[in-house]
Amino acid sequence: MKKINFRKPSMKVSLVLLIIINILILGASIALLVIYQLYTFIPLPILLLGLIDYLYYSNQKKIKKQKAILSEKEFVTLFTYFKVYLANGFTVYGAIKEITNFASPSLKNELENFLDKVDQDKSIQPYIDFAHIFKPIIYEQFMISVYQMVEEGTSGLYLQQFDRIFYKLSEVVYREEEVKRERKIVTLGASPLIGAGLIIILITIGVVAIIGEMISGI
Repeated sequence: MKKINFRKPSMKVSLVLLIIINILILGASIALLVIYQLYTFIPLPILLLGLIDYLYYSNQKKIKKQKAILSEKEFVTLFTYFKVYLANGFTVYGAIKEITNFASPSLKNELENFLDKVDQDKSIQPYIDFAHIFKPIIYEQFMISVYQMVEEGTSGLYLQQFDRIFYKLSEVVYREEEVKRERKIVTLGASPLIGAGLIIILITIGVVAIIGEMISGI
């Protein structure tokens, strides 16, 4: 079995870069205003900064969503390993402990915290709390089925229920990935047109501003 590793994008680095770009654009705009007194040029850098900041926050939202999808896919992979351990005679607790060895650092930390809570609290609550790391309600149903196997054993009705919910969970996770891929294709098709339109608007504003300054200077 292979350890799962996901590289985390550095939000701090990208935020610092955004701040630097903002400062450079503002500095260049102020310099142009002071040197050439192009006051009608003011809307151009404002629009440019607005566009850059919008793209940044939009991209960060996509990164956050992508990280959530990766975590959900990792969860499915890890609990596939979990099923293998159960089939080889491990207890539920022992199987969960084993799969932490293959988890990425962030999910490994969550799993270890979960096991610590289980050591202290034998109720269903640690299972519910762990499920709430993920937003879809099906994770709660899944962890309840895991708890039921702890209480009732890993044979018969409870194992069948676990298998049924796990299959449903896998379908949900990979269906979301398929929908995301379809949306990405649509977005990629439209992005050149959007980009070209924005460039034309910015160029037009710049030209109008310069012509306006020339006319007012005559």
